[in-house]
Amino acid sequence: MAMINLSPDDVSELLQGIWQTVFSIGLPPATSEAAALRDERSIAGCIRITGSWEGAVVLRCSTTLARKLASAMLGVEQLAHNDILDAMGELANLAAGAIQTLLLIPSELTPPSVVVEGSDYTVFLPKSVPLIDQCFDCWSERLSLAVYETARCEERVEPSPVARDTGS
Repeated sequence: MAMINLSPDDVSELLQGIWQTVFSIGLPPATSEAAALRDERSIAGCIRITGSWEGAVVLRCSTTLARKLASAMLGVEQLAHNDILDAMGELANLAAGAIQTLLLIPSELTPPSVVVEGSDYTVFLPKSVPLIDQCFDCWSERLSLAVYETARCEERVEPSPVARDTGS
């Protein structure tokens, strides 16, 4: 499995492009005020990447922001709960697909393997190490994107927490 050299600037630029294309808005880095979750519940979508490089991309935001994003994506105000979860999975998929373009081939994306919602949860990716964890300001809410790399068999690592939402 090949190691990659992926920078936070690369990830930021890719996510900026997605947000500009899908929502016609910029996605600035989060300020300290924007970094605080304003909703006690959050949603996280996770896509695994396999092939020459293995890892995962996790996109997380408040349920309030997830609803706004889904509404803008689908062009409707009234949404079923599953529509919101599907939209978060699709946004995580778009982010992972953009990151995939920087990876060695072959590489494949899994369907959203985790779409978690709650106010007190931890998602673990066994044998994974964090590469990038960035926060952005989207409509005065926090949006975070994390990239985790699966460690090679000879490396011993503790499971890395992807998202810990304590409701604060």
